Amino acid sequence: MGGKWVDVLSVSPGSLTNQALQNPVYYSGAGPAFYAGMLHDIVVQSGQLASTLGVSPHPSNGFTGGRRATSRWAAMIYEALGQSTPNADPKVDRVKADTAGCDAASIASPCFDIGTTYQASHSATWSGNTVTITGGLAAHARPFVVGQAVSCTSCASGLVITSLSVPPTESTATGAGEVGQTFTFQANNAAGASIGGSGTGTVTAGCSGASGTGSNCIDIAMSINVSGSFGTAAALDTCGANNLNGNSPNYVIPTGKCQGNGIGEIVRAFHIGTNQLMYGNGNNGPTSGSVYDDGIDPGNGSFNQSAAFTCNLVAAKVVQCVKGPATSSGVLTGVGQWASAAAGVPQTFIAYNDEFVAGRIASLLGYAGGQSFPFSSGGTGYSNQSGLAASCTTIQSGGSAPKFDIWTSGGAIVDVVPSAATSGAPSGLGVGSPCTLTPTGGTGFNSSGAITIPVAPPEGAGGIATYNTDSNTMGMFLYDNSGLPGNPLNAFFTNGTGGTFEPGLPVRPFGEFQGAAVSG
Repeated sequence: MGGKWVDVLSVSPGSLTNQALQNPVYYSGAGPAFYAGMLHDIVVQSGQLASTLGVSPHPSNGFTGGRRATSRWAAMIYEALGQSTPNADPKVDRVKADTAGCDAASIASPCFDIGTTYQASHSATWSGNTVTITGGLAAHARPFVVGQAVSCTSCASGLVITSLSVPPTESTATGAGEVGQTFTFQANNAAGASIGGSGTGTVTAGCSGASGTGSNCIDIAMSINVSGSFGTAAALDTCGANNLNGNSPNYVIPTGKCQGNGIGEIVRAFHIGTNQLMYGNGNNGPTSGSVYDDGIDPGNGSFNQSAAFTCNLVAAKVVQCVKGPATSSGVLTGVGQWASAAAGVPQTFIAYNDEFVAGRIASLLGYAGGQSFPFSSGGTGYSNQSGLAASCTTIQSGGSAPKFDIWTSGGAIVDVVPSAATSGAPSGLGVGSPCTLTPTGGTGFNSSGAITIPVAPPEGAGGIATYNTDSNTMGMFLYDNSGLPGNPLNAFFTNGTGGTFEPGLPVRPFGEFQGAAVSG
């Protein structure tokens, strides 16, 4: 057992276009060598985002972390000894055809998508800029997410989803997902036009762009490599959104179980942007330019609202990420767009599950896709405010309150987002309570003149991170489903009561040091 893998290629950053990103370095002694799996989803708080807390209570040594680690190691040993390939874990798939949605200019996955293969579509009613999906979506339907381009009969052009009343998950818990319960979204365009009066019909939302120029959608295919008989067809899975119960304090284990929902589920831990050296270079940490899905840039600890995105499972082995709307000083300017290669030089890079994605406990999480923290009224007489600190009743010694940017239009507040400031801990540090954000200089904002920043928000929503929120991202990491009942590796992952500690083998990280260039 001597397998190890590295993700660094001896090429200049600009020339890494469509090359495979796994490079196993095998033990040269006697006996077989194989990859024994990553632990990013077990050893949480292993790294620090700039200006956030990075305490490690070593949960891998507990009964769940240790059980998960040894289960996957045992499964990989079993697979390695019984197959011609020693690496049974799921990996990024570079074959263009396997995504089914790549645009014509793409030559490999991950790729830009400007088509309708994975668009959301549902009957709806609309009035003004509010679209209502009565009764919610069916399980495994493509969710509506912030940043999708919207169309419907007789509707205005250039519409884009700017906010959702619920997070973009498959959760059926009230207010925590889009399945089985009525929800709304806002669809706006840069001109400020209403959707098209009051109406009823089918609303579609999805990808937009031009082949060879760019898109608001990136498709990522994954290969599943476990052989054998699958009672449930081989597919990607997660541990499910919002399966944990209660508000678990720091260092206290939350309750709940791993129960993924398959197609439609939100996926965290992707890292997308313009900087190919996503993990840094040598002793230097990451530089700014690439963000996680809520818009936080680990290179400087700030948030970039227009760079945020949302990723969901859209097919058995495909994830699609949608870029948030383009904004300027909080005001919508149109559908967001990642850039294609210019003169043969890649412009957009993507990585999955690098080490810095964990460790955000007791700091601020933004909304997936970069949407504003919600409020009911913008008031009058306000001006823009940058780096406004929230008021928090509990902050650990040496900590700091999270900071926000308040953006206005005509004196009314239109956008409340984590601060783009690069100093002063915009993400907060050591926060252990809900916080209150109170803009100054005007009147009529919200019903009380302030909004509450909650502790332990539902998956995909903004708030203060704890152990049972997406601060650790564990539930939303990607796995294959080889460990489900009736599938080849169930004996390794079963919890003995019909459930699993994890659905199967974890998807191998890619692009930690050299982000994969997005093709198209």
